[in-house]
Amino acid sequence: LFIDGNHENFDILDNLEEKEMYGSKVGVLKDRVYHLKRGNMYTINDKKYFAFGGSASIDKSHRLPYLSWWPHEVPNGEEFDHAMETLKENGYKFDYLLSHTASYETVIEMMRYPTRFNDPTEVMLSEIEEAIDANGGSYEHNFFGHHHVYGHNDKHTAMYCQVYCVETGKTLFF
Repeated sequence: LFIDGNHENFDILDNLEEKEMYGSKVGVLKDRVYHLKRGNMYTINDKKYFAFGGSASIDKSHRLPYLSWWPHEVPNGEEFDHAMETLKENGYKFDYLLSHTASYETVIEMMRYPTRFNDPTEVMLSEIEEAIDANGGSYEHNFFGHHHVYGHNDKHTAMYCQVYCVETGKTLFF
């Protein structure tokens, strides 16, 4: 299972065969390899996972459109609206947020990046977190990997070269 990031070939991902799995639609890359789609909620082993992939490429000026960069790397308004509706349908409560980047505030806090790069996906994730809080919702943890570092606070973990086991609560580093 995977969510999309920002350097994906969206010509392929957007045209994958879809099937219903874990309570929502997935894209079928190949047998036993599935794309968890933006804004969908999945129930796996009695845990609810909210998927919201995508992120802006800071290096897109050095990439070739539709070869190494796709405009669809950033979620569009329809995907954001779908995400908000999915959250509402689920009472704004779930176990884990799987995203490629994190909310704007989390990136500033954890990555200590200068604020000059504007990633619309981070703003969308901020709005998602605000909606969860405003509607009495909750989730245990957000896992993301866009920044190529490992770091964490009580609610967010930046993953890079490791795997987190939800069942044991242990992180394996590579």
